Amino acid sequence: GATFAVQVGTTTYCEIVNKQKTGTLVVNKEVTNDNGGTKTAGDFQIDVDGPNSYQQDDVKFDEDAQDASKGSKTFSNVTPGDYVVTEDDVVGYTEDDSNCSSVTVPAGGQGSCTIYNTDDPAKLIVNKIVNNGAAGDAGLTAGQFQIDVNGPSSYSQLDQAFTEDSTDETKGSWNSGDPASLTAGAYKVVEDAVTGDVAYNVTYGGDCTSSGDVTLALGETKTCTVTNTAQKADPTLATVQSWTLHDDVTFTGLRPGAASADTVEVTFSLYSDDTCSTSTLVDSENVVLGTDGYAETANGIDVTDSGTYYWQVSYPGDEFNNSKTTTCGDEVTQILAKDAKGGGRDDFSS
Repeated sequence: GATFAVQVGTTTYCEIVNKQKTGTLVVNKEVTNDNGGTKTAGDFQIDVDGPNSYQQDDVKFDEDAQDASKGSKTFSNVTPGDYVVTEDDVVGYTEDDSNCSSVTVPAGGQGSCTIYNTDDPAKLIVNKIVNNGAAGDAGLTAGQFQIDVNGPSSYSQLDQAFTEDSTDETKGSWNSGDPASLTAGAYKVVEDAVTGDVAYNVTYGGDCTSSGDVTLALGETKTCTVTNTAQKADPTLATVQSWTLHDDVTFTGLRPGAASADTVEVTFSLYSDDTCSTSTLVDSENVVLGTDGYAETANGIDVTDSGTYYWQVSYPGDEFNNSKTTTCGDEVTQILAKDAKGGGRDDFSS
C-alpha cells in the first residue's frame, strides 16, 4: 500500500494500477520405443502459438537426466491465455493422446500438457509367383510352397504357407498380419524346399535382395516377391542294342517234279554255341523252298546279347531229293557291342 496526506478543505485523488501477472507454460514429452525405435525426447521439436502473436518454432525438448525417453520444455513469463502446441512430424512415430491442442495459462500460474509418441510397427508382405511353363501336368500351386521368416527380437515364423489367389492358383501371398506389428530391423525370407516330380528354381525380388534379405524401417511396409520357375526334366537314358540276323540258302542239283516240292520248308535255326543243341537254340524260322532252289529268312531272328551265333539250315527232302543239313559252325556270326550310358555292355574294353 501507499501513504499520502489529505489537506483540509481540499480533494485528494489517488490511482491504483493493477498489472496482470505472467504465467508459465510447461510442455512434457514421453517417448515409447516398443518396435525398434531409438529416438529420445530431445529428437522431437514443437511449435508454440499464443496470445499477442506469441510464437516459438522448432523448439527442442530438454531430456530428463535419468530417462532420455522423457523430457520437457518450460516457457516462462508468458502472457496468460490459451496456447496451441503442435509437434513437428518425425518419421516412424505417431503422436498419441496429446492434450496440447489448447492449453490455458492462468495469470501467475502454470499451464501444462504432455505429448506422447510411440514408434510405429512395420509390416512385411511376401508375394508368390509360380511359373509352370515346363512342368506339364505336374506343376505345383502357390499354396504348396512355404517360407520361413526370421527377424529381430527373436522373431521367427516357420513353415508359413501362401494364401492362393482366388482366380489364379499359381499366385499367392503371405503377410505379417494386420494391424502392423513387426519390430523395425533386418529380416530374412527363406523358402522351404519342395518335393515332387518337378524341380523349381527360386528367385527373390521386390523389396528383398536376391538372397531374401529385407530391412524394415519404423512404420514401413515392404513387399517381397518369391518366384519359382519349373525346371525342365533331365531324363536319363540307357541304350541296349538288338540285332536281326538273316540267312539264305541256294540248292543246286535238285530234281524237280516231286509232288510235295511246292510245300517243302527249309528250317533256318540259330544257336548260341557250336554244339547246335536244343538247349542253345535261340529261335528258328521255316521258309518254303522256291522252285529255283532258293530260300531266305523273311523275318529273321532277333538277338539282344552280343556273342557268337551259329546257323544250321535243314532241308527235309521230298519224293525225289534227299534231306540235307548244314554242319554246325559252317556259318558263324560274331557280335561285339558297346551300349551307351546305363546299358552296361562294352565288349570292346575286354
